[in-house]
Amino acid sequence: MPNPNSIFTTWEEKTLGEVCDFQGGSQPPKNEWKKVFADGYVRMLQIRDFTQTEKTIPEYVKISAKLKLCESTDILIGRYGASVGKILTGLSGAYNVAIIKSIPDTNVIIPEFLKYYFFGRYFQENLQKVCKTRAAQAGFSKEEIVDFKIAIPSIEEQRRIVRLLDKVFADIEKAKQNISRNIQNVKELFESELHKLFTENTGGWVEKDFEHCIKPITYTNKIQRKNFLDSGKFPIVSQEDALINGYWNEDVDVFKIDQPVVIFGDHTKKIKYVDFDFVLGADGVKILAPITEIIPKYFYYCLQSIRIRDLGYARHYRLLKEKTIKYPDLRAQKEIVAKLDALHEQTQELEQIYTQQIADLDELKQAILKKAFNGEL
Repeated sequence: MPNPNSIFTTWEEKTLGEVCDFQGGSQPPKNEWKKVFADGYVRMLQIRDFTQTEKTIPEYVKISAKLKLCESTDILIGRYGASVGKILTGLSGAYNVAIIKSIPDTNVIIPEFLKYYFFGRYFQENLQKVCKTRAAQAGFSKEEIVDFKIAIPSIEEQRRIVRLLDKVFADIEKAKQNISRNIQNVKELFESELHKLFTENTGGWVEKDFEHCIKPITYTNKIQRKNFLDSGKFPIVSQEDALINGYWNEDVDVFKIDQPVVIFGDHTKKIKYVDFDFVLGADGVKILAPITEIIPKYFYYCLQSIRIRDLGYARHYRLLKEKTIKYPDLRAQKEIVAKLDALHEQTQELEQIYTQQIADLDELKQAILKKAFNGEL
């Protein structure tokens, strides 16, 4: 029976360091790297490899005695920043200093059981606590996690639990993928309607070069990302995903607006509609104020309908400047904005519902993991 005073059961309770060793990665010099696989090279795993939704080009590094190597069966854990606690399996090669490899004692614990332990809330929450004690970049060393507690059943029982978890987690993952497709379908529906409104039945509309559709702007100081505050008097707007990306307290750096403006991320292509005073975040932020003949919100939606090719992290504004802008009279612009605002609100509501469903499934996974490590499965 589980101990009512612990998340652990009467299985043998050990520390993580008693059942598992850890090995940090290495950072070879850049002159030993290649973008294309070649004999004598292995894939160099980095933090970006933990993000499955991000398409990344693999990089390869020359094999040497200094490299820390891993097999596809090894369990890798992200050590720093936003990657802390993220788990990567299924890839072989070398791994860098931002990653730590687990080396389980297979006489005591099987790797698959250990992997589920790493996914569990007990490990993840305690890991975050360790990271918060650091003055510099959030991260952890192996010395800081070896005292974490873990309850160990027999190898046979571990295998039974892993079989159950594999099946349940596969079903949950399938459900999450279906919901993710629904979210993508909602986004594509909005984008399709957006594109249609700005490409069909545009006869008689005014068409101008992009640069003739914006006013000149005097920029205020741009704040570097490392200096962003978690709270403050003024919101910072940069080229990241969220509308607001940090805060600042210096009045002299505030960009004051007399009408809404559009923010374009030169590197990221992110487009934001900003109708409040703000502070500029880092480089690559372009402030676009449309001419009086164009309603700012119409201009925002119009820019969203323009498709420009992806240059990676290179600058994209030069591609935007090659485009033209079409616009009808102000009355028609207001009608288009009203229609897109209503559609955007509907799509946002659906996205929130689907996103909550995914969060509920993630919570279900944690509840199942807790039962598994309490000996209740």
